[in-house]
Amino acid sequence: MKSARYLFRLDDACPYQKKENWKRVLSLFSSYFIKPLIAIIPDCQDPELCMLPYQDDFWNKARQWQADGYPIALHGYQHRFHKTKKSIIPLNAYSEFSELPLEEQRTKIKKAWGIVKEQGLLPHYWVAPAHSFDANTLLALQEETPIRIISDGFALAPFRWEGFLWIPQQLWHPRPMMGGTYTICLHPNEMEEKDFLLLQRFLERYHQSCPSWDEMVQNKYSNFPWRRWEHKLFMYAKILKNKLKKRNN
Repeated sequence: MKSARYLFRLDDACPYQKKENWKRVLSLFSSYFIKPLIAIIPDCQDPELCMLPYQDDFWNKARQWQADGYPIALHGYQHRFHKTKKSIIPLNAYSEFSELPLEEQRTKIKKAWGIVKEQGLLPHYWVAPAHSFDANTLLALQEETPIRIISDGFALAPFRWEGFLWIPQQLWHPRPMMGGTYTICLHPNEMEEKDFLLLQRFLERYHQSCPSWDEMVQNKYSNFPWRRWEHKLFMYAKILKNKLKKRNN
């Protein structure tokens, strides 16, 4: 078994943020020459996020991230949720997109894409708020954007399905794993001192096992045949869903 590879993703980038947290986490990654995927909310209307300080210079920073080579993801539209029972990734019972009609999803994604494009950004990745989206979301992405890469799903390597390259995202805290490709999703606005220390210790030990997102897209570090893992998304999602149910009971 080959050693594991680790990617990092930073969610909820928007004008409402804990500025020092974002500065600190990006500085930490920079010290190891790692560029995490930055997931940007185009028009944040999330009540909880909107309680954070507003940063007038956010879009200037976002353009600088892109210029500096950070991969950018479209993180939904407004990050506002409704209840749902159906999602490709069955992790949460709420979503910004799942179960909405195709035309409504197309409108949301079209507006989201228009905002980031107007700001001079060109995201190549899709990150669904709450990991929750459905087949209509995929159709809307294909019809309204050039995005063909999704950061989500439970598998041990990237795979292709429904016209998209899926780069799995399975972890929310740094931890060593066996062979495979793992995306670690962090929320800088929620990070505390212990989280920064954990990340620093992990990077000290495993930074050489952190390829760039471009390298993963080009299949330079796939530990398993890509097609072998097509459709495994659903198996892993169902297993995880059952584990979460048992934990909550």
